[in-house]
Amino acid sequence: NWLQKRSVLKNPDSWLVRHFFRTVHSGVDVTELSSMRATAVFACVRLISGTIASLPLHTYQRLDRGKERAPDHPAYKLLHDRPNPEISSYVWRQTAVAHMLLWGNSYNEIEYRNYKPVAIWPIPPWRVHVTRGKRGFRYYEITDDNGQTITLPAWKVLHYPNITLSGMTGMSCIRAGAEAIGLSLAAEEFGARFFGEGANMGGVVEHPG
Repeated sequence: NWLQKRSVLKNPDSWLVRHFFRTVHSGVDVTELSSMRATAVFACVRLISGTIASLPLHTYQRLDRGKERAPDHPAYKLLHDRPNPEISSYVWRQTAVAHMLLWGNSYNEIEYRNYKPVAIWPIPPWRVHVTRGKRGFRYYEITDDNGQTITLPAWKVLHYPNITLSGMTGMSCIRAGAEAIGLSLAAEEFGARFFGEGANMGGVVEHPG
């Protein structure tokens, strides 16, 4: 998979600021990662992702009337136990929900062997661009650290979007609430600096007489 062979993940904070963000009116650069310094954002993402990751996840098959669990399906162990050799199902689902909440989308590569799914690998959402080919099929262009692009067809990507207006990609909660998050970060920084300096305002004011 592309994540193992071609990419060493780096901090995308500065890259996101340059390409996608402007400084909000509070003067703080708000990105998906920097927003996690706001206690409310961190608490919400941790609570929602952890709760969803702890819910039961089973594979079912449709019957003529109703449905039943299908533990023998190739996808059952991937979803229920371990999507790949490195992480558990809980960690994978927690990561997927966190990506969806922060970046608006969760992308995962499905690794196949003999036409059967054998692993699911999370893809960093800041490296993915969703596009359509000439025939209208959806493709996922992934950029690695060397600037090379790996293109995956839709059938090899498990994509969970947040609220979407285009049907292609989801909306980022962080971008939608950037001003409020920036105000929170600025207030926390001001308070920390103020009390760190002994709660004393510096400077001298002079007036004639």
